[in-house]
Amino acid sequence: MNRSFLAIVIFLISMQLGCSLYTEGERFWVENDGAQMPVWVKGPVDSGKFVVFLHGGPGDNATLFGLVGWRFIEEEHAVVYWDQRHSGNAMGNPDLQATTVMSFVDDLDLVIDALHARYDIDQLHLFGTSWGATVGTAYLAHGEGWQERQSRVDGFIYAHGNHDTSLAFTHSKPRITERASQWLADGQGDSSALTACLDFYDGRDAVDSLSSWGEHFQCIVEVDGTKGIDTVDWGAPYEKPKLFAFFSPASGFAAGLNNNTTHQLEPLFDEVINDSSLSDELGNITLPLLVIQGELDFIAPPEVGELVVDRAGTADEDKELVVLERSGHTSWPEDDLSTFQDKILDMLSAD
Repeated sequence: MNRSFLAIVIFLISMQLGCSLYTEGERFWVENDGAQMPVWVKGPVDSGKFVVFLHGGPGDNATLFGLVGWRFIEEEHAVVYWDQRHSGNAMGNPDLQATTVMSFVDDLDLVIDALHARYDIDQLHLFGTSWGATVGTAYLAHGEGWQERQSRVDGFIYAHGNHDTSLAFTHSKPRITERASQWLADGQGDSSALTACLDFYDGRDAVDSLSSWGEHFQCIVEVDGTKGIDTVDWGAPYEKPKLFAFFSPASGFAAGLNNNTTHQLEPLFDEVINDSSLSDELGNITLPLLVIQGELDFIAPPEVGELVVDRAGTADEDKELVVLERSGHTSWPEDDLSTFQDKILDMLSAD
């Protein structure tokens, strides 16, 4: 058996192993303005209860996350994993220079259209994490037709979101500079990088471009400002994404190319970085609202969540802010994870 034939056999076996990860649920595609976006629906669709997961980024990956899955939600609700344009395993050739926040809003509206065409839906919630919380906020409160769009949704989960870059920067900067200064005094971390971060923030009141936001983000990473304390071991089911990178029909290579594409979306980033109108429009949201932020999150500090709850037009008894005291932006310790799950399930089960 020559090496080429052996390589082909190994590849085909690997693909079959990868495909076995995709036997759950149902899949379809949504197309809009040149974007072709995969949608994966998992969980009991006959329940009539649907949760549309809005992934982070821009440029992250819902298909990959579907391998892990919000399994605690999937027990009683159908969860919709949608790869946004320029993200995950989306395809097509949408115009990079024409991509705006409203592009994602229009895409989401078509996803919900497609869900209603396929299923009997009694209840539909949006669950946005990070950038996904921005997409959800815009869908419910921004631009022409927000009232009609909001009427299609029964509740909104806003998790470690950051809909207002300027607001987040205002509260993130002192956290970063305090930790960087302390680490320098204690001899921790990369002293040259920490000093460069302090120089970057000196006299700076905002980020105003993709490049300056990139420097800000790098400083967040430098002081470990995305993580929590004693983060949970996700366990065996969460090893599946390792297979996704190489052994699946929707490969991590394609997702990586899409993620790189997001860095070419300068008009979108200019809008997101410099436009704070979503904060002014939060009063438009009148749905049941659950906001979950991490106390140790320097990307989306808890003050962002406080503003969302304070300004939302939702009745006081129907909105709640939960701050996970030991959590960051991307990970949580086990006790915070339990609280995170319980709060979401409480909201989804409420009448």
